[in-house]
Amino acid sequence: MVFLHVSAGYASATVPLPGDTSDKPFESHTYQSGKGWSSYRSHGGSDSAERIPEDLSKIDWNILEELYPKVNEKLALPGKPERTLTLKAGLSGDRYDLSFKVPETPAELTVELNDGTRIGWVEARTDGAITEVNLPVQYAFSPRPTTASP
Repeated sequence: MVFLHVSAGYASATVPLPGDTSDKPFESHTYQSGKGWSSYRSHGGSDSAERIPEDLSKIDWNILEELYPKVNEKLALPGKPERTLTLKAGLSGDRYDLSFKVPETPAELTVELNDGTRIGWVEARTDGAITEVNLPVQYAFSPRPTTASP
């Protein structure tokens, strides 16, 4: 797959169709709670063709047991914010028409927390090592979160 998104009641994956040279060389699979599965052919998105497909069975998903608490601590959103996990396959170094070699980039995970008024996310390698923290920002047109009085 080249993209995977998972949240409560929702999952979506984009996978390349090997050898397909049509204008829609990817298949997207989506699951929504209460609606079930759907699939359709697509162009895959703006950079899907440059991504190196990732084998999901080669990722140690147990890393999420340690990563999720770290994300909660770093983003510090109170309550039970909605969590979305995204896996993006790495980019091929051949994606640019340049006279020098561009290195391949590895697959990356993003864990996003959203409390309905603010959103923040943490980026990590597939081994669970955090590479970037994007602290929560408030939505432009949402009410300010209330804080408890002392």
